[in-house]
Amino acid sequence: MKPMRTKDIMTADEFIHFRTIMGLDQHQIAELLGVTYQAVYFWENGQRSISVTTVRLLRLFNKFPQLLREF
Repeated sequence: MKPMRTKDIMTADEFIHFRTIMGLDQHQIAELLGVTYQAVYFWENGQRSISVTTVRLLRLFNKFPQLLREF
């Protein structure tokens, strides 16, 4: 199994920062990512880690914000 790369990890503060930059509230980002509001709540409170797939998707949205218009 490959070790996790640092860029595949996102802290709660970093997630909140990305969500805020994207102009989304917790319910909107949950819907966008196909997760529950509770998952977002747990991520933002550091109670659960964010999956690598979700982190990569968020980093794509951050790099290419025009992708948000596709959803």
